Amino acid sequence: MLKCVLTLLFAAVVHGSASAALFSSSDNAFTVDLPSSWQKVTADDAVLSLKRDGATMKIMLVKGCDDAVCLNKEINKELESIKSKKFKILENTYTGDVIKKTEFSTGDPLYSFNFSAASVDFTSAYFLADGKAYNVGIKGLPYVESDLVLSFISPAAKQTDSSAGADQPNNFNDPQVSDINLDTPSSAALKAEGLQPVDIVVGEAKNKQADRPAKVKKASARKHHPACVLAFIYGLILLCAFLLRLFLRAKDEDANANPKSYYPVKGSRLYGSPDLFFKLHDNQGNNYVATSGRWGNVFMGLGAFVTAFFIVNKSLLTLLKAHGMLKLHAVLLNTLFSLSSLLSVFGFIIFMAGLMINLLFAYKFFIYDKNGNIAYKCIQKGFHFLREEYIVADAKSAVVFRLKRDRFKLLRTWVIYNSQGTIAVIKESDKVKAALRLVFGHLFGFLRASYTLKGRMESSGKITSKPKMFSYLKAEIDKPQAIDARITLITSAVIYMRDRDKWHPWIN
Repeated sequence: MLKCVLTLLFAAVVHGSASAALFSSSDNAFTVDLPSSWQKVTADDAVLSLKRDGATMKIMLVKGCDDAVCLNKEINKELESIKSKKFKILENTYTGDVIKKTEFSTGDPLYSFNFSAASVDFTSAYFLADGKAYNVGIKGLPYVESDLVLSFISPAAKQTDSSAGADQPNNFNDPQVSDINLDTPSSAALKAEGLQPVDIVVGEAKNKQADRPAKVKKASARKHHPACVLAFIYGLILLCAFLLRLFLRAKDEDANANPKSYYPVKGSRLYGSPDLFFKLHDNQGNNYVATSGRWGNVFMGLGAFVTAFFIVNKSLLTLLKAHGMLKLHAVLLNTLFSLSSLLSVFGFIIFMAGLMINLLFAYKFFIYDKNGNIAYKCIQKGFHFLREEYIVADAKSAVVFRLKRDRFKLLRTWVIYNSQGTIAVIKESDKVKAALRLVFGHLFGFLRASYTLKGRMESSGKITSKPKMFSYLKAEIDKPQAIDARITLITSAVIYMRDRDKWHPWIN
């Protein structure tokens, strides 16, 4: 992927110079294929010297050096000299390596490193060609382009033993040659040792080895990363659920309710504000509106987004700089780094402010009557690690009943009680939906939570959610006299505002 990016960048740099020129060294040991914007210049101490607007490249012979070990010593010697001069040396951010090592198609090694001085980029490289060592000095060329220019050096093809003896007479009948044992192990012997026989073709062996990496790359390219497959499946599930929600409508159940009963209690969420609003009513036409502020959660969400965005931005800048793909002035680059760090800290402060609002200020739920007056209020009592407790009071601050919610449970569980004892236990009814909701959210309404209700006088009931995009609840019970409908209405409002189903993965 990086190679493709470098090639595209290089193509953009040399755009407008579509024609190319092939430059050969004075000793014909190698050639360099570059755009025609480069020109050859005369230099007595170089085997090849080239220049372009604002950039130069000089290649010199390194005498007394003809192998990779010597080449490695030479480049490290120069690197130490550059370091002693306090020049800025480019290194790999992840590995800490300075010297980049690669090789040409002929198998000859190429070592290089980049550095800068007085805002000018330099590249120094060493390579072998035709059994000789050469030093490359590039000045005024960006790191990305200079690394690509080095890859365009082509050492002369090596003379093989078979080509050298091509003009010699046939020596297969020579006694000295015929005495040599050319027997190879049989296929059966190789298989007995767990090996596979290999067909050796003298003229094609090298080509097959050269083609093998390309075939391996093509084969690996066909394989899809497991994360990509999972992401595709996840997106497909979301898309299917969305399309089903568009064409499938939730059925309205015909309630055979007693016209004299306050049950069933119904409610639906109203949208349009960061604060939560629920419209509720009972079977006798009594209407209420429940509200809850959630500014603490808004600040937490905004702060988390800002922090994550600028941390990723800083990491991306670091990555581009490490690969030499970011050519900006040092002052501008440092400004971007500082700004990203500052704003990420600012986002963290916003997140902590939202967290403190949630911790220091109790969750408050208010229920208003049809005239806009506070009928009931629900305030959190203290803070406990394993549970939440709420007090529900009327407009005169007289306690009506209490609520308790267990934390860290897959199935949401609430208890209604007063000084005389437990009034009812409300528990989420479907484990599968609860587990899937952790991964998919409410999935456009298909995974919304519903509850079972067990009350006094051995009564039972349920609080159901319609599978709709927007929250809709209905509470009913088989013995209406067991629990006052107002208690069920208030409790339902608190549950659906406290344990609201999210459109994204969420753990309550």
